[in-house]
Amino acid sequence: QAYFDRWAGPIVAVIYMRDKDKEYPPAARFAREQRSSGRLNFILEVVHAADPSLYPANLVRNIALSHVKTSLVFMLDIDLIPDAGFYPFLLSKKQWIEDQSKDHIFTIPAFQFV
Repeated sequence: QAYFDRWAGPIVAVIYMRDKDKEYPPAARFAREQRSSGRLNFILEVVHAADPSLYPANLVRNIALSHVKTSLVFMLDIDLIPDAGFYPFLLSKKQWIEDQSKDHIFTIPAFQFV
């Protein structure tokens, strides 16, 4: 919920579930609640674990990237939550970021997050 409270832009969330019977109902309920409250600019993708002892980070990130429809991507893991003012800041710098990122990526310091 913290991401949705702090980030007004589009969100693609990929959840890797080890126990779909236990973990899927809360995720589906959360998605329904977000949509019923008017939050429509998000995609929730569920990946079921083939081997519960593994976490395929690249697979999860690639699935998220396959859903992106914007010119810029801001990838975060679940343990980093952006500051509430970060999305408006990025929007105000969008053209500059697009111009500078043609052959570059930007790394955002973790201490920028709360």
